[in-house]
Amino acid sequence: MSLKHLTVPDHVRFLDIAVKFQERWKFSHVMGCRDRSTFTLNVLQKLDHCFTITNFSVVLQGVTNSESRFIFIDTGDYGKQSDGDKFSASTLYHFLVDCESTLPKPVSFEESGTEMPFFILGN
Repeated sequence: MSLKHLTVPDHVRFLDIAVKFQERWKFSHVMGCRDRSTFTLNVLQKLDHCFTITNFSVVLQGVTNSESRFIFIDTGDYGKQSDGDKFSASTLYHFLVDCESTLPKPVSFEESGTEMPFFILGN
């Protein structure tokens, strides 16, 4: 069995993703699309002489490239947290803050002469 893992995007990979977003979706300067989903897990537990089912939720945050393939995944947050709290505690947020130098620098937007930063789309 071979193990697969996500590699951490670098400057070159982000630029490649942005080019592919432009080619496929005609959307400039996009380094990825972010969304989250909450999953409910049912756990069977034995308590003394009977069994009970306990429900709890786990949040998955992900960023995909232009082909809907994950480039970042973050799990483990609880369903009760706000979107802002989840994002500010995520590995993605800390990566973006700590690795600002690996992100592409703003460039001219469609030959307009106006510089525009690269960004991650989200809802």
